Amino acid sequence: MTIVLCSGFSVYLSERKRKTTLSDTIEFYRKRFVRIVIPWWSFLVVYFVLFRIILLATGAAFTDFSAKYILSSFLTIGGVPAGWLVLLMTVMTLAFPVLKSVYEKNRRLISGIILTYAAFSVFYMQNPIDFPSFPQTGASALQLALFSLTFLFGWSLVYMIGFFIEDMYNEHTLRKREIKITLNFLLLYATLHATHRLFGLDTSLNINKWPPTPYYIVAGIALTFIILNVFFAYRHFIHLHLRKMLSFISSNSYWIFLWSFLILEPVAHLFGSATHINVYVRLMFEFALSCLLICALVALQKKLIKIKIHKEKHHF
Repeated sequence: MTIVLCSGFSVYLSERKRKTTLSDTIEFYRKRFVRIVIPWWSFLVVYFVLFRIILLATGAAFTDFSAKYILSSFLTIGGVPAGWLVLLMTVMTLAFPVLKSVYEKNRRLISGIILTYAAFSVFYMQNPIDFPSFPQTGASALQLALFSLTFLFGWSLVYMIGFFIEDMYNEHTLRKREIKITLNFLLLYATLHATHRLFGLDTSLNINKWPPTPYYIVAGIALTFIILNVFFAYRHFIHLHLRKMLSFISSNSYWIFLWSFLILEPVAHLFGSATHINVYVRLMFEFALSCLLICALVALQKKLIKIKIHKEKHHF
């Protein structure tokens, strides 16, 4: 959730002044392709060539190394689980020109999008897909349509909330309004949680993530604003001591997310099963190792750049 919000924020920040001409739109798509898809393909090469071969050679449980699995992973239509985020970011990239136009020129339409999303979400909750048995039983056309529409409208709203946060940041009103917004979303989350309990609906965030229900979206936005409140409350300390670390995490969050999946298999193989590890300990372990891996890659990149510059100087 936070990654998608931050993506909406950063893309709108960098593209707010860009015109919506055909050439500008093509250039935008090219840049986003390089930023989203190329890292994913690079990750998959390492994922399959290095870790999968090693795990298979050591007798790991995973055996599906078929061409179909690999192709599905590269196309983000299956395969490696992390592909869902890449697919989502690709869909949001394709939709960005339309979402930007709606946000800037026709904000009344946003209310219609919210109501349409709420309706699709309610209908989907009445006709959910049974994911554990989905590979065997499949889903009806109605279920697939409701899932797809709830997915598209839900994440589009999250992306546009990133636009809204960027607007507040640009107008220097974010600090003044963040506490009020946080309290409103916490109140809305408590209301939705009580409603779910009352009607016997599942309150697991992981279940409500596929597709994103209002319950999941509100919880994610509330958590994001709580994090923003903490950062603002300790902004002087952060500015003095943690600025470089936060800058590093922010600029490499997508890579950290991807490379954390390279940690999953070795951890599972080392401990027998990752499911026996406390979920919070596992997340912290994956995050720390991912940061170390990214630090090593950044250091290597800087070293290669220095070598290239040194060779060019001697060449001339």
